[in-house]
Formats: sequence, structure tokens, C-alpha cells
Amino acid sequence: MGENRVVGAWNRRPPAWQLALVGLALLAGAATLLTALEPATRLAERNLAVQASYETAAALVASLVAYLLAGRYGRTRARRDLILAAAVSVLALSNLLFTAVPDMTGARDGPFAVWASTLGTLVAASALALGSFVPDRRLPSPRRAAAVAVVAVLATVATIAAVTGALEDTLTVGIDPEKAPDEARVVGGNGVLLTLNLVAGIGYAVAAAGFLRRAAGDELLRWFAVGTLLAAFARFNYFLVPSSLSAWLSTGDVLRMAFYLALLAGAVREIGAYQRGIAVMAMLDERRRVARDLHDGLAQELAYIATASDRAAAGKASPAGLSMLGTAAQRAMEEARMLIDALAADPAPLEEALAAAAGDAAARAGIALRLEVPAGLDVPPRTREALARIVREAVNNAARHSGARNVRVTLTAQDALVLRVVDDGRGFDPAATDGGFGLTSMRDRASAVGGELRIASRPGGGTEVRVAIP
Repeated sequence: MGENRVVGAWNRRPPAWQLALVGLALLAGAATLLTALEPATRLAERNLAVQASYETAAALVASLVAYLLAGRYGRTRARRDLILAAAVSVLALSNLLFTAVPDMTGARDGPFAVWASTLGTLVAASALALGSFVPDRRLPSPRRAAAVAVVAVLATVATIAAVTGALEDTLTVGIDPEKAPDEARVVGGNGVLLTLNLVAGIGYAVAAAGFLRRAAGDELLRWFAVGTLLAAFARFNYFLVPSSLSAWLSTGDVLRMAFYLALLAGAVREIGAYQRGIAVMAMLDERRRVARDLHDGLAQELAYIATASDRAAAGKASPAGLSMLGTAAQRAMEEARMLIDALAADPAPLEEALAAAAGDAAARAGIALRLEVPAGLDVPPRTREALARIVREAVNNAARHSGARNVRVTLTAQDALVLRVVDDGRGFDPAATDGGFGLTSMRDRASAVGGELRIASRPGGGTEVRVAIP
């Protein structure tokens, strides 16, 4: 049995994305080796405007990915996501402050820009390597951890800037910035800078291995594996041909931009997944709402009809009971009609929905209705349905409980959307009653769409139901 599992493991084919990553590593490695051995194959383009645009684009992509990771951490509260967000934030700030801005001011070849950007890259590569292997656990104090991370990122970038600025007069680049990469000596320049690039490349390679190991169920980590692999070979290229220390565009720059493009692709795919998730959640929320309306309305009426029908069949129904049975059947029909309208692809406008709800209830009760609803008001479907149900319930209450002969329904839309249902019935004391299920249902429906329902009434003075939605 154990031998069969081993054989099955050997026969199992790796996923296509892992095979593609191996192929990418071989291609990038061959390109790096070729540029080191054959100077004629090295890209060599000196264009300060293009270089400034390049670094600005890198900073913007890193900023977008850092923002996305921060949002992801807000949902997962995972330590790994916080570390990755901090690492990419360091990259974004380093690209902006230490490369893009110096490119714009013509100081790209100076010791400050060269050393500060290299140190920022080294810190970011180390953090990415840590984030790729750290256990994916939820933090007990996510807000405090996020605040600490923000302070750490800002302090790290500020420290790099301060130390590099203080030592700028003693720092050297070690290469002639006017010499093109295809004329540069392999592994030339300042030994410390070369070592920093090599260590950063190793950090990126470790990060790629970590992301490769943990990316089976996370597409964003797959793109991070691709990106960090490319970033590793970019740094190895800079180590062999130190063109990152000048304003020349080189093969290493192409690999580094590919790193940012991989992060951007991962961010786009992640955003697409978020949008699909939101659409699914909206659909599920709508299903829950319909199920709740069916349970609270149509199902209740049908249950009463079934019970009353059994009593009538047994000869136990009174005339009043038969009348209530007919009323329940009418209410069930209204519930079904409102649900069909709510689910229709082209629901009725607000004024028609309110007119139908109030008109049916008033006609059945034999009371006069005055409707003052402006045409053309555009409200969300949930708001339209909630207002229609509130109107119907208020008119039914006026007919059944207050003995009203006239009901007026008005809707205004100025600072807020305000619905009023006023009757001339005998009224009641709102403080002396909880209002029953009907008033509770109306309050819940108003609250569900961000509104507030108030009842104004007194014995002998009629009743006003008022709903205000900001």
C-alpha cells in the first residue's frame, strides 16, 4: 500500500503553472548568463525621460499592490498579508523617493539615489522572503499590528534616507555612469553595492520558493512567486552587470519591470475575484430577502388559509371566520403580486408601485384614497419594495383598526425621501401599545433601507405613519 502511494506521487504531474514557473526560471537564468558572457547582447539605452517614467510606473504599481494587500489584511487579519503589505510598501516608497524623484531631478547617478534604492530593495526582498514562509495565522490585535507595521515602514524608509544622506560624501558608486552596460566589466563597481544586490537577489529567490510552496490555493501568491523569481534574476543581472547604478536602461531593468507587471497581473486577478465574490454575496443576500418575505408574508397567509379551510370543511367556521378567510386569500394574492413585481426584470416605477399597493388595500376596505406621489423618482429596488409594503400595511391598518373613511398617501423628495400615510380614523395612544406585528414589520422594513418610521396618533385624532429615508 505504501509503495503504491510513493509510485502515485512520482507519477503525479505538477500543475501547469508550476511547470510554467520552472520554464520562466530557465529562460530568465539563460538571459542573465548570456548578458554576462556576451556584452553584445546587453540592452543599453540611456534616456532620462524613459528612466523617470519607468521608475514612476514601478512606484505606482507597487503602491496599488500595497493598497490591495492592506485591504486583504483587513479581511483576513493574517500575519502573512500584513508582512507582504509592509514589504511592498517599502518598495513603493523606495521607488518613489530614491529613484523616481532623483530621475526627475537628474540625480540618478549620485551616491544617495544608488545606495538608498539598493538598501530599500534589500529590506523589501528580506520582508518578502519572511512573509512567504511565516505561518498564516490571524493576529490577536489586528489594528494594533497594522499601526505598528505602518510606523515600521515609515521608520525604515526614513532611516535609510537619513543614514544614506549623512554618509553621502563618503559613499562611492565605483563605476563610470557615462559608460554603457555593454562596455561595463562583469562584477565591476563597488564591492559592497554588488554584495547588497546579490543578497537582495537571494532574498527574492527565497521568497519565490516560499510562494511556490504555499500558492496552491491562492492565485495572488502564484503571481508573487512569478514576480519574485523575476526580481531575483534582475538583481543577479545587476550583480553581474552593475547597470542599476546608473541611468542606463538594461536587461536587469526589463526583468525588474516584469516583476512589477507580474504583481500588477496578480492585483488585477485579485480585484476580479473580489468583484465576483461581491456579486455572489449580493445574489445570496437577495435570495435571503426573498425567503424572508415569503416566510413573513405569503407563507403566513397560506398557513392561515389552510387552517381556516380545515375548520370550514369540518363545519366549524363562523361567518366572521369565513370573512377572515377571504381577507387572508386577498392578502396572499397581494404578497404574491409584490414578490413577482420585485423579481421582475423591469419592475414598476415607484409611483405605480405605491399606487397599486395603496389602491388595492383601500378598494378592498371601501375607503377613499388620496394619492400624492410625484412621478419619475428613482430609488433602489429594495427601497421601492419597502415603501410599497409599508404603504399597504398602513392602509390596511387604517381600514381594519381605526375605522377610517379617508386615507391620504404623500411622498416628497427634498432633503430626504419622506412618505406619509394619514387617516381620519379614531386613532390610538402609541405609548400604550407595542403596535403588534404590523407596526413592527413596518419599522423593520424602514430600518432595512436606512430609514426611520414614526407613528403620530391620539385617540379621536387619526393616525400618521411617517417614514424618512436620507
